[in-house]
This record gives sequence, structure tokens and C-alpha cells, in this order.
Amino acid sequence: MKAFGFSEFSSLSKDNWVESNLKTLGIEAFHEMFHRKFIVGMGVDSYYDRSDTEGLPQIDGFSHTTGWNYHERVASASTENLTEIQNLGVQGVILSDMKKLDGIALNELGNLLVSLETISADEWRRPKGEMSMDGFVFAYNLPLQKFQKYRTSMIDIRQGKSHNDILYEIVGALLQLHEKLKTVEEEDFGQFFEQLFIRTSISTSYYQEILKLRCLHSLFSAVLDQYDVDDVSIPILAELGTGLENMELEQQLIRLTSVMTSAILGGASDIEVALFADDYAKTRYRNVSNLLREEAYLSTVSDPLKGSYFFEKVGLDLSKEAWSRFQLVSKQADSSWFLSDYSQYQKLFA
Repeated sequence: MKAFGFSEFSSLSKDNWVESNLKTLGIEAFHEMFHRKFIVGMGVDSYYDRSDTEGLPQIDGFSHTTGWNYHERVASASTENLTEIQNLGVQGVILSDMKKLDGIALNELGNLLVSLETISADEWRRPKGEMSMDGFVFAYNLPLQKFQKYRTSMIDIRQGKSHNDILYEIVGALLQLHEKLKTVEEEDFGQFFEQLFIRTSISTSYYQEILKLRCLHSLFSAVLDQYDVDDVSIPILAELGTGLENMELEQQLIRLTSVMTSAILGGASDIEVALFADDYAKTRYRNVSNLLREEAYLSTVSDPLKGSYFFEKVGLDLSKEAWSRFQLVSKQADSSWFLSDYSQYQKLFA
């Protein structure tokens, strides 16, 4: 190596590195520099190596590719314009209500996914025994005038985004799931989970958002295992745009690339850019998804973060902390109290 102008890598172990820095900096300065409160309520080390991940349990919920569906809101729908945007990289559309489907040749839309933002029970002819509906129909296919594999039971943690506390959002998701499960009969667990989906907002906090999504995957996968539900995955609809609202379009596109990448790497199955936009801006937002899919090939890799010392270790620690907090909060509050009073939550873990 020296003949080529390179030095051998240091054989210093992590323990040696920590010991050396403690002697140089002292305990207080060392922890201030290398054990920051990167996540609200939880410290994160600056140095991870193989020793941190040896023996960690493997999470089956991450055995997925990072393929995602890009959704776009459509004000007025016709067979022609839905077919056009589908050809331009849109896999799903979100309509305001059922009436937008009038006059559309659904059989010509192929695999386009259609979701409905608001819908009444009268408009929605639900099959006997269907689970409760939360006003948002998240559909996967629209063949021949009827929905198939749609999802109507939503866990919505967008409200918690304003506090920039991913532990709070994860605990909120578990609390909502806990309350929904109370109303489900044992024989209906499989059907319940088939109609469940998570809706969350993604900010510009790159690493935190990846960890949040991976933690949701691991915890909900563990719940599915606990209820012996096989061959069911719970989709995550990630809304992008938090913190980008007042930026110029060019600034938005730079930030949006990073934000969308974090959603994809975290395992979001469905993505929407939730920013008010004209047709020109919508095209540019859509092309961010197209570039990440067609140029960066992010849709072809199965869990690219698997094996990362940082994400594996911190993700597990985050899951354990979230589960511990959920168990405490669930004994004291329902989700409405929890999501409406962040200060009470803070007091519990002060």
C-alpha cells in the first residue's frame, strides 16, 4: 500500500476509539459531541460498527424492493387526461369525490390506482362485513366499474408532523392501531389488516424520516406476526412538501429530490407531493419521481440500507423506545387526546 502512496487503515477498534476520545475530551464533552439528541427523546451515537449490529434480529418487513407508486391529485378527470398522466409516470390519482368518476371508461385505465379523498357511506356500497371507513378510500385497482383491493381504514399521523418528533408520530400510529383493533372480532383480523394503510407527512429531516418509516415497517410487521396474519403488507402513503410551501419552484425541486429519496429508502409504498401547484410545477414534481426511478434505478434495489450499521442499530433502538412509550401512553390516553395535546405527552417523558 505504501508503495502506491496509501497508508494502511487503522486497526483501532471502536472501544479503543471511545477510550482515546474520553481521555482527550472528558466524559461531558465527549457525550456532547458524539451522543447528540439527534432524535427528540433519544440520543444517537456518532460511531457505529459491526459490533453494534451483531446478533440483532432480522426484520422480515424489510424484504421488499423500493418500488413505489407516484400519486397525483386531479381536479377534473376524463379518460383521456388520466391515460395521459399515466403515460407520463403517474401510477395513481387522488380525486376529491366519487362524482369525478362519472363518464370515465374505467376499463381503459389499465393498472391506474384511484383514491377518493372524501366519500359518504351512501356513495360507497360496502360489501357485507367490511371494516369501518375513515373518509379516504385508498384503491389499488379500478377494473370494470368496481374497486378491488381497496383500503378504507386509515392510520393518519400527519397531524403530529408539526412537532418534528418522530417518536411521537410512531407512538401515535401504534395508539391508533390499538384503538382500531379493539373494535375488530378475532375472525376478522385478516380482513382488517388487508384494508389498513398508514398516511404520514415527510419533512426535510432526511435521516429521521428514513428511520421513522423503517420503524413503522418493523413494528407493524411485528403486529402482523403477533396476530398470525400472513401475506399482508400495510402500505404507507407518504405526503411530501412539509417545509417547502414558501420556497420557489427551483428550491422545492432540490429539496424534493432529497425528501423523496428518504421516503423511498424508508420503504414508502406510495408517494404524493402535497404542494399547491399549477400544471407546470406538477410536471416538474412528477419528473423527480421519474428520475429516481428511471435514472437512479431506486425502484430496482431491494432494501438498499440493509446492513447499514447506523440504520440497523438506531432503527432497532427507535422501535424499542417507541414500543415502550406506546405501552405507557396507551394506559393513560386515547389517540384523540394524544394527538391534540403534545405538551401532556412531553410531561410523561420529561
